[in-house]
Amino acid sequence: MTENIYIKFTDTPSKPEAKKKSRWRSKLAATILFFIPKANPDYDDLIDDIVEWQLEIDPADNLPAREIGKDINGNTILIMPWRDNYGYWTDNNITLDYFKEHFKATNIDKADFEKNWDSFTKNNPDHTS
Repeated sequence: MTENIYIKFTDTPSKPEAKKKSRWRSKLAATILFFIPKANPDYDDLIDDIVEWQLEIDPADNLPAREIGKDINGNTILIMPWRDNYGYWTDNNITLDYFKEHFKATNIDKADFEKNWDSFTKNNPDHTS
């Protein structure tokens, strides 16, 4: 069995004016799509605040299996899939090659990923949507 691959890449957080437009669009979409369940009910509003993504990639298909989002201060503010949240990257068919080419993703240690994941789960035991 091949070991999972762990990568990270940075993302530029949205500017306040872009967030305002994005939130307005999100509210409009939420109103229109009221009866359709949200993919990430706890985290949709946090995704624009992510500065660094860490992904666990399954080598069988080169797709993300788990993801961690960190804010500008380096705090882990979301992990997915988690409870009712399917994931941002794990809910897409974007492969490792794409992440490396388009996001300049670099490898990280499994231990670092697991430390961040475990820390979040321990600090959020009762977190529910």
